Amino acid sequence: MSLIEERDRRQIAGELHDRIGHGLAACQMLIQTIQRNHHPPETTALLQKTLAMLEQTIQDARTLTFEISPPVLYELGLEPALEWLAEQMEKQHGLHIELQDDNQEKPLSEDARGVLFRAARELLFNVLKHARTAWAAVDIRRMGDSVRITVTDHGAGFDIHSLPADQKQSFGLFSIRERIEYLGGRFECSSRPGEGTRIVLEIPAADGKTPEAGSMG
Repeated sequence: MSLIEERDRRQIAGELHDRIGHGLAACQMLIQTIQRNHHPPETTALLQKTLAMLEQTIQDARTLTFEISPPVLYELGLEPALEWLAEQMEKQHGLHIELQDDNQEKPLSEDARGVLFRAARELLFNVLKHARTAWAAVDIRRMGDSVRITVTDHGAGFDIHSLPADQKQSFGLFSIRERIEYLGGRFECSSRPGEGTRIVLEIPAADGKTPEAGSMG
């Protein structure tokens, strides 16, 4: 169901971009063309106000498109999508994210890319909501025939074994584990109160190849 939801998200984001986004951009161009002609002050002010509202709507539509399913994830890959996510988290929420990439090739299926990106995003929001820290680290690298993402913070931490079953954080981690393991991957969580949290997400690479020795960096 999660994979179906991710595909639906991508389709909706594409429709928003192609239909709504292009239509709004066309309206913007028409208003700018009308503005070049001479108009009474009242009409000029109304056109300027309309254009300002339209520009804000275009920005809102673009933001919504990226929140639903960022095009950069499927057009450029997981690493650029994580860079975009880190920038957005700092800009919108003040969470500084140190992103580390081993610069190795990391071929992944579309499903795997979507699952890893969505999981990393959920984990970073967990840092915001529960860790009581303004810093986190995301490390992405090729490990043998798998791709691994490690999300770390030095925040409040928690006792894994004492999380209530109905707590949102517990359910969120369980949901991420289910999605990762469904794709043949591995989920690992280590945390202690006052010592931060470290979560590892690992999914098999699409090519199934092992990098040559010494290429990990």
